[in-house]
Amino acid sequence: MEIRIPLACVAIGHKPNRGRAWFDNLNWRSNCIYCQTSLIKTFNGWRTFRDCDYDVGRCSKDEAKVLTRADSAERASRTSKPF
Repeated sequence: MEIRIPLACVAIGHKPNRGRAWFDNLNWRSNCIYCQTSLIKTFNGWRTFRDCDYDVGRCSKDEAKVLTRADSAERASRTSKPF
């Protein structure tokens, strides 16, 4: 099976889908909008996610959604004022 990388990724590099980025407890992650390659944001910018980047402290995209909802609910309960 031949792997095809879109011309935009070859010419200018991968472009992260910032609207769908998530925090995995260590770094921000996203996928390329052209080829869906996994990307990770480091101090030098966005780069492809490598096998050596796997870490016990990272969470999946689904786990990050659950954690975000729980944090939002907790913040809302702390800021709500009783009547």
